[in-house]
Amino acid sequence: MTTGKEVSVTHDNYDAIFKYLTEMFEDKALTFYGIDTPSIVRAEKTDLPNIQVDERRMDFVFLLADGSYLHLEFQTTASVADLERFKIYDVSLYEKKRRPIRTAVIYGSGIESAREILDHGSVKYFTQAVYMGKYDGDEIYRDLLDKVSRFDKLDDVDQLNLIFLPLMKNSVSKSQRAIDAVEVAKEVRDERQREFLIGSLIGITDKFIDNEYVRKLMEVLRMTRVAREIYNEGVAEGKIEGKIEGKIEGIIEGIIKGKTESKREDIKDYLDAKFGFDSIELQKKVNELVGLDVLDKVLKRLFNVDSLDKAQTVIEEAIRAQAKLKHL
Repeated sequence: MTTGKEVSVTHDNYDAIFKYLTEMFEDKALTFYGIDTPSIVRAEKTDLPNIQVDERRMDFVFLLADGSYLHLEFQTTASVADLERFKIYDVSLYEKKRRPIRTAVIYGSGIESAREILDHGSVKYFTQAVYMGKYDGDEIYRDLLDKVSRFDKLDDVDQLNLIFLPLMKNSVSKSQRAIDAVEVAKEVRDERQREFLIGSLIGITDKFIDNEYVRKLMEVLRMTRVAREIYNEGVAEGKIEGKIEGKIEGIIEGIIKGKTESKREDIKDYLDAKFGFDSIELQKKVNELVGLDVLDKVLKRLFNVDSLDKAQTVIEEAIRAQAKLKHL
């Protein structure tokens, strides 16, 4: 039990939940919520070290099927200062990636209007406001609860409704509804879908969940695989300190897994920088590579290729060699 001990939330590293967000949103569009974009390809890292603002991390950035980016921010308050911050984020992201960016700000219940445009003369910044307060969270919660109790499959809209549920208009607090949503997700029979839902809920609700509910969330998630990967319960200075840390290592696979995932991201970033949007499918294949030694060799070989076809050959050869070793 963690009762009575310190439990804290950190926003320093969200790497571990990116894989859940990618799987959760992949090939989906958010048109149901009025966000009209091409389907999502994957979640992107959002740290922006070159800008000087209080929080240097965007909430979520998704690469879209047309090569542009969707920048999502989740807000429980509305202010011009926040819009100014999002503008800085987008400028920095564009300077880094040189791709079009669409920004949607998803406002929780209680906010019915918010500024969407900043006009600085020759510089104009446009966002889209999405108001979750117009959705009846209580009714949607009951519907989802009924579906999982009958072991019905959750469709795309059901899944998106579940992860956005805490931001909708509810008769209970956002934090309590976040707990309720995770409880529903735990009842999903499909293991992969269950993990993606829980991981995505953590990523989206971590920003606004009240400290008093952190411990409850920890208890709800105890013994789930997502918790083992995202959470770190350790012993420090003689007392148990449960820290919710979105970090890639996880308890079981530790630092090695973190370095492996980081190396995969290095390869994907290199392919993206060298071959752009055409390398999307090849970047997905990088996920099949395991082992730091294999990843190191692949990255070194990629430095010497001059075409996407040759890069594909390097990665496919590594995958085949890896498969042969596995069966020896």
